[in-house]
Amino acid sequence: MLKLAVFAVLLSYVSGQFEAPPWSLPWPEWSRKLSFTRLIELTAELIQDTTYKLKHAEKIREMHKHSITYELGTIAAGIQERFYRMLKFYRKYANMHSFITRSYQIEHNLRAIQILEGDYNEIRTEKGIYAEIKARYESTTTVNLKELMAQTSSTPPPPPGARKRWLPKLDDGFPVVHHT
Repeated sequence: MLKLAVFAVLLSYVSGQFEAPPWSLPWPEWSRKLSFTRLIELTAELIQDTTYKLKHAEKIREMHKHSITYELGTIAAGIQERFYRMLKFYRKYANMHSFITRSYQIEHNLRAIQILEGDYNEIRTEKGIYAEIKARYESTTTVNLKELMAQTSSTPPPPPGARKRWLPKLDDGFPVVHHT
């Protein structure tokens, strides 16, 4: 529609019928209005997309929150993130060229050391939490198999005249099937 209006105005000038366009075209206001509405639409779409992705991530987190792999994975990710941040600071401030040219002031170096010490302490804390969770998981999953066999019901004796190959041989409490 807008192209048609522009085309009509140009034709009127070319043909010489009008000295001025029959109506004034609201170019600045029109473009601002279009830009404003498009910006609002894009912002609303971005917010909807972000909300959807956050709900999806929350749903996945709730599904896997109680598994040992999720707990250990989140702790390992935190340790790795802090380690990479320490490495980034070390690479930045341990550069010999910047040391010789005195690119950084003493306050910058002291602040970097404080950040490195804080990250190191957080890594040590998370490493301890990681070890506690792993030990807790191993203590719940490690069950003495002999105790488990003693708790379960024993195999009833075979009926008279049963084939010998199906008779269990009990070695250390574990039934073994003989194939003869």
